[in-house]
Amino acid sequence: MQGIRYRYSAFYQDITTYPELAIFRRFTEEWAWMLYNQITDIHQKAKECNAALAQSQGFPSGATVFSVTDWHRVHMREDNRYLSVKVEALMDSIRKYSQDLCLAHAVAQLPDHSRYFTEYLESYPNLFENGLFGPTGEEEVFYKLPKHPDSCALKSIPRRDVLTNLLIDKTRSLKTRIGSRLRKLWNRGEDAQQVQSNENVNLGTFIAIMDTFTCLYVPLLLSASMFVVNCIQSTRIRIAMIGVFGTIFSISFKLLAGQPTRSEVFAATAAYSAVLSVFVGATSSDPVGR
Repeated sequence: MQGIRYRYSAFYQDITTYPELAIFRRFTEEWAWMLYNQITDIHQKAKECNAALAQSQGFPSGATVFSVTDWHRVHMREDNRYLSVKVEALMDSIRKYSQDLCLAHAVAQLPDHSRYFTEYLESYPNLFENGLFGPTGEEEVFYKLPKHPDSCALKSIPRRDVLTNLLIDKTRSLKTRIGSRLRKLWNRGEDAQQVQSNENVNLGTFIAIMDTFTCLYVPLLLSASMFVVNCIQSTRIRIAMIGVFGTIFSISFKLLAGQPTRSEVFAATAAYSAVLSVFVGATSSDPVGR
């Protein structure tokens, strides 16, 4: 019994350190079902209020059609108590619907689970058994690759650029092949789950490497482009090289900067090209058209 009780302790402890590791369900389908049912309920209560309003004292009878928004606090009387109860029930339903709608929106905005951490889940012993996810008893399809569209994470990884993900995937596969053999030698005789709990998800190392690389790459690219342009005598070729290096910069920006918007890529590329253009204009000694 004690073994069952602490079966997933290492998994839960790691989530404390790495919230990105936890994977959950959005239940988007159920949220939509709930919200649409609440809308139906609101319409039904509004119709009841309209019907009660037409029969209430203080409102003229005849062909005039009243809706619930024609009811105001000044109409609250003891003999209109039935209408007041109906209106309060409608207001409560609208308020509850609005709260659930905001909550559903917040849930839908939760980040997708990282591929890196999704793969890492499979390394925990007893977490997946007989096609089921142990902590919840659900089908493992919601917690394994390929990522299920209804799954989400508490927190996204700090960087989501293409090169960082590529470095993580390649380095992790190499670590898995070599590290598994080394762990068998170093941890011989230790409990498998205890060994797993001592391993760290070295995502911070990958991110630090890419941050350092980016800090070095940008000034080196600018210096290299200026050097190449300075070695060219023809102004026409210099202008063409600005386009070449500007294209390289924009692609690099897209790969290294995570998920920049088009406006951010355009602004950064324009600034980079402007620096090169000023450099060409200041150093060029050839007449135009040479």
